[in-house]
Amino acid sequence: MLISITDDGMGHLTEAPSADAKIGIGLENTRARLDRLYPQRYRLEISYPREGGCIVGIELPCDAPMLTDHESPQLQST
Repeated sequence: MLISITDDGMGHLTEAPSADAKIGIGLENTRARLDRLYPQRYRLEISYPREGGCIVGIELPCDAPMLTDHESPQLQST
């Protein structure tokens, strides 16, 4: 399954952030949850178009079983 989320806001108009730039808590939580649910079986990509905004692409395996809320892995806070 492919999911694409596009933000056409101001974003990074001059250049994309460097690879070592700090990512936000939302993206960090998303990445951690995907790691737990689909270890080494997902793709998460972020791009910054020249005209601004941001595009996030997520690819998930279709053969993964659906979990109910009480079966979902819980992330531990540090």
